[in-house]
Amino acid sequence: METHKSLVTSRITITVLAIMGLIMAAGAAWALFGAFIPAESGSTESKATTEISELAFDPLSYAIDVSGVDRTNRNAVAQHFTEIATTWYPARDHSRTDAELRATGLMSEDKAQTLILPERPATGDDWTLWGKRNGYSIPNVDVREPLHRAESDNPDNEFVNVEVTVTYRWKAKGFDSQFVAEERVFYLAMREDPDLGWEVTDYLYDVLLIPGHHR
Repeated sequence: METHKSLVTSRITITVLAIMGLIMAAGAAWALFGAFIPAESGSTESKATTEISELAFDPLSYAIDVSGVDRTNRNAVAQHFTEIATTWYPARDHSRTDAELRATGLMSEDKAQTLILPERPATGDDWTLWGKRNGYSIPNVDVREPLHRAESDNPDNEFVNVEVTVTYRWKAKGFDSQFVAEERVFYLAMREDPDLGWEVTDYLYDVLLIPGHHR
């Protein structure tokens, strides 16, 4: 009888120990692998971070000081706007859009708020080369007469279309290029704000290749 009790007690003890072992093993497995379980992609924290990041981008915050520009002179505004928008610093600019953002001080607020930074950085041999040299572009700007002179002379027409051609060269310490084989033609829609003076309300440009490219 004593022998039977001993066997029963032994079996109970072994069973309890086995259960405790399983519990401990499960706990150890969770400690090792639980941290590697990815969080839900649509988590509230992730969405909140994205929304804050999007709200934090303000194109007007990139604007450089344009207080010295004569805003009563349409051609002066067109010239300065285009010069700023085509002065690039490849070593620190993510793309050519950075320069356009620096020109937002001469844009209407509505136009400025349409600008966004592209995800992909600028590329190209010149951009890479002059970035390594810590160089910058020097634009040469030519403001032409309004494209639609008859419409522009009409006092009831709020917008004036101005064409601006730009050629440019690169400069860095110890390096100075000739004008590159590229001409940009900007088409500006401009309006005279009663308080601020002339401003660019919209624009687009064409890129034309010309012979004689030098680095």
